[in-house]
Amino acid sequence: MDSDPRPTTGWAGPIDLAAGERDLTWDAGLYRPVEPAALGDYVWEDRNANGVQDENEPGLNGVTVNLYDCDGNPVASTTTADDASGNAGYYLFDDLTPGCYEVEFVVPEGYVFSPQDQGADDGVDSDANPTSGRTDPINLAAGETDQT
Repeated sequence: MDSDPRPTTGWAGPIDLAAGERDLTWDAGLYRPVEPAALGDYVWEDRNANGVQDENEPGLNGVTVNLYDCDGNPVASTTTADDASGNAGYYLFDDLTPGCYEVEFVVPEGYVFSPQDQGADDGVDSDANPTSGRTDPINLAAGETDQT
């Protein structure tokens, strides 16, 4: 067991100074860690093409979902898959730096996009622009998880 009382981090080591010498070059930078953000949700087969997730409409696995920052730079990519309960069609981007993002859905062969922003509940509508496959910009705060 180590009995050294000095901290295991932040210790600069011994500094030898001559009598009367001053050394003012030893600094320490500190920062507050930023709590990461996350976003994600669901891709489903919109069987009645109304742009709203209805109870009888299943999730779709294997759909490519890309994440971009609001300057158009790619950040991450994933594919939809089963959630922890075995329900199909889910994706999640986590451990994100807070900021502005856009999600892009790559439409699988044989499908087209549903109408965008239908109904009053933003949590169960299609957010993909039918032309580009991208969402409007999404601003995430530190610690926020947006699953809409």
